[in-house]
Amino acid sequence: MKSKKIKSLIEEEEEIGFGFRRKRINNRYGLFDEKDRMVFPCTFLYIGEFDSDGYLWLNYRNKCRLMDRNGRFCQKSRFERVGSFVDGLCWVKKKGLWGRIDREGNTVTPFIYQGIHAVRAILVIGEKPSVARAIYPVLGATERKNGY
Repeated sequence: MKSKKIKSLIEEEEEIGFGFRRKRINNRYGLFDEKDRMVFPCTFLYIGEFDSDGYLWLNYRNKCRLMDRNGRFCQKSRFERVGSFVDGLCWVKKKGLWGRIDREGNTVTPFIYQGIHAVRAILVIGEKPSVARAIYPVLGATERKNGY
């Protein structure tokens, strides 16, 4: 049984899927299993929610890594910012530029984009809205000078 002192330190506690909970203590997040055993201590800047395939993003020292529900990290790379996986691909920011990776961390779209914008598009065929992404390539000096 937890002591009242530890319970009072918990600032936030939330179910994030597959029997796991994230807890925030001293503005840092930790990961706990269904029996309330600590999987990761409260050292992360943020822990996301598991997606339907059983993956989540963890942010440690401003670098994000993808983890599966078995506690294994899925790629060696660490990213500055991350999006959500859509159809097995995800937009991620590395060294100031955006690109797209698959779940294994393989680059699918090269890291050449300065920014991305989420655009909601409703397809005529189908029952659910789909998310499309508009991408903006890195502009060279000539384009910048001309106002692009």
